[in-house]
Amino acid sequence: MQLNTKFALPAIALPLLLAACGTASTPEGTVSFSADGLRTEFLGPDGRYVACDNVTNSTGNPKQTAVGVYYSATGTIDSVNIGLRGAAGTGATNQPDSKFNQDVSGAKLQSLGGSKYRTVFFANSAVDPLPLAIVVNPNPDVAIKKVTVGSKLGAFYATLKINTASASASTNSRTYPLADIPVYDTCNVIETTQNKL
Repeated sequence: MQLNTKFALPAIALPLLLAACGTASTPEGTVSFSADGLRTEFLGPDGRYVACDNVTNSTGNPKQTAVGVYYSATGTIDSVNIGLRGAAGTGATNQPDSKFNQDVSGAKLQSLGGSKYRTVFFANSAVDPLPLAIVVNPNPDVAIKKVTVGSKLGAFYATLKINTASASASTNSRTYPLADIPVYDTCNVIETTQNKL
């Protein structure tokens, strides 16, 4: 797939250099996290995005949290691998797992206009406790909800890997830097806002 602009980038040192600022590049393309590029459908009492194992007072699936990853992509890209990794906390690990990752082909990246894209994950705690059960689903129109929270269980952050004809390169949301998303055992919805994930 041909995304807006094709860059001619050096192939050796540039991927490592750019990974330090939330960007990954190959000779054919570049992918980078957007500002505020890791979000969920829930806002905690402090105004930060949170994820929940169990949700009360909601019309949606009480075991599910929608997670949005926002990023820019340019050049000729075969696919982008988007994943989530557990951060410090009870039951969390920063080791990769097949449940964390999803390849999105260049032709199926959801465009927000220009070189901006998003991918939405549904994290379902009925499969495994968050942040271990991350599955990509079609991108829905999800409203942001304000919640109260229970006990913190852990946290997660996002990874991006660009795959092009000649190479792959990776980065993660911590190098942007973006805040990890804390995961709580329970959340209670107190308001559904007009804002969308």
